[in-house]
Amino acid sequence: MRLYLTGYLYEGEDMNNTFEEKVIQVLEEWQWEPAKEKIEIELDPKVNRFSTLLFSYDNWETIYKILRNCVNNGKYIYISNYFRPLEDIKRMVIDLYQKNYDYILDFLAKYVEQYKNINDEDANKLNEILNSFLYDDIFEETPEVLEYCQSCEKIQIVGEKQRDERCMCDSRIYKIFKCVLNPNIKKSLQNNQFIEIYVKEIFKEASLKVISKRVNGSVVSTSIPYKVPPNPPVELDVVAVYNDWIFLCECKTKKIIPNDVANKLGQANRLVKRISKQIGVRDLNVIYVWVTTEEIDKNIHPSGYLEDYEWLKDLLFIDKDKIINLKDEIRKKLISF
Repeated sequence: MRLYLTGYLYEGEDMNNTFEEKVIQVLEEWQWEPAKEKIEIELDPKVNRFSTLLFSYDNWETIYKILRNCVNNGKYIYISNYFRPLEDIKRMVIDLYQKNYDYILDFLAKYVEQYKNINDEDANKLNEILNSFLYDDIFEETPEVLEYCQSCEKIQIVGEKQRDERCMCDSRIYKIFKCVLNPNIKKSLQNNQFIEIYVKEIFKEASLKVISKRVNGSVVSTSIPYKVPPNPPVELDVVAVYNDWIFLCECKTKKIIPNDVANKLGQANRLVKRISKQIGVRDLNVIYVWVTTEEIDKNIHPSGYLEDYEWLKDLLFIDKDKIINLKDEIRKKLISF
């Protein structure tokens, strides 16, 4: 059954003034509109597809490293139309160096560098994934493509109008495409929103009711600020409700340290206290979920935080080793209720 609560769409059963309904209504009343750029990113279907796809691969960390190099260091992403053994490519690099083909050499050398310390089998799988990203418009081609015919030993860089699938000798041409990230996907990597979108979808799949805001007819669920007068607004990456439990989520692409946890819990405390007062429930049940593509500092001891905040019932830390199993981690938590 579909429900409309104060203008927001949810899926589930009728909630007749239940705890869920009260919390949802209160949070909706306090919402501020997210930043315009963040709304645009979340509503972009390419960003949503990328966020779902990335963590579906066992080798997501290797893929992510290549993408981070593109974002942080301005490097291109190199994709071949079919895979050739890396030793063959290295021999081509040596040959080009001897012939002083500097520009083509640089192009090819960067392709080899992308697969540094990766064996041929894994590099082949990675190239297939990157090809699928190109097909899904997650990547965008630059005008230049390297073409090589093994039969003729002809190698050149051509533009869009010069490209051929087969050589004059009728051999299949080996190609390497130089690509960049789709602009919105690049932004989502810069502001961590790709993880927020992934978490949002996992929460929904686990049957949590994700808090959303309707903006100009569209529904968004990430990076929503909440008014907590007279203090500044509290921005939460993702918020969801399950029966009488509230899930708050913080998403990072860096190592999570004790100061991160302390600062966010301090901000959340203002919001949770106000929710408690507004709905007349003295003892709320809140689980704070931390998701990162990196590590969790070993000096973080959940028990200390649980003692400081009576509403905080658990801290769930999801690091790079658990992130692709986030749905299972959430479901295990729900079963424990």
